[in-house]
Formats: sequence, C-alpha cells, structure tokens
Amino acid sequence: MCSPHCHSCTQAEICETCPGAKLLVYVAHSPLYGKCVDKCSEGEVPDYETNLVQARCVLRAERCGVGYYLNSIGKCDQCDNACTTCHGPGALSCDTCAEGYGNRSTGYCRQCCVNGQSPNGYRCEDCSPNAKYPSYGHHSSSLLYSSSPL
Repeated sequence: MCSPHCHSCTQAEICETCPGAKLLVYVAHSPLYGKCVDKCSEGEVPDYETNLVQARCVLRAERCGVGYYLNSIGKCDQCDNACTTCHGPGALSCDTCAEGYGNRSTGYCRQCCVNGQSPNGYRCEDCSPNAKYPSYGHHSSSLLYSSSPL
C-alpha cells in the first residue's frame, strides 16, 4: 500500500510520483530518498527536465568531482576514459579530452595516433601540434581547416 504522501509508489514508503507541485527526492544516499517534499535540501537542486512526469530533487552538478558527471538519477558517474571532464556518458560527451586523446577532427575524443599510425579512416586522431584538421566554427556551419588547436 502506498503512503498517503505519494501519488504513486514503487514500495510502500518510496514514492514514484508526488501529488501537486511536490518534488520527489531522487538522491540515493539521502534519508529522504523517495519522499515528496516542498523544496530540495541543501546540496540538491530541482530537476524539471530529466523526467517530464515528475520534478525531482537531484545533487548539484558541481558536487561531482573532476572526471565525473551527474547522471539522470542524481548520482555521480565516472566520465569515459577518453575524457578529463564531461557532461554525460561516452566519448561524445567529453568537455575536455584525457591525455593521449584528441578531438580536432571528429568532435569527440579519440586516441591519438602512435607508432606511425595514420588518422585515415578515423581510427585515431593526429594530435601533433602542426596537424591540419577540420573544425566547426561556433558561429558558422561551414567546415573550417586550421593548423592550430582550438
């Protein structure tokens, strides 16, 4: 049986949705996990976008350290090995590439070419300082070529 404080629940005391404009606490280690509240606790922020059915309290993004990102359930997950910093899972979500990776030609972090490897076929990234690479300008949709990093 669902708690009277829930609109719907997965277990008796763990709400899945809340009545009215209440927020669902969606931080796993919180003692209020699965409870409906009027406002989020310190260190949490309301998330109205991840789940369009139910607004949630999740951890602040900055609570995740370097090399981690805030996932959709309010937990910090480790970035892909290709990333130093990221905003989501996978090499496509890197904000900065890890050492030994580059993103000059494809827009996502790939391993740098080593031992005579060629970047042809996009198997690796030419990370040399004088490499010519295509990059997309911030204010233009045309493909630009540059010989220096962004």
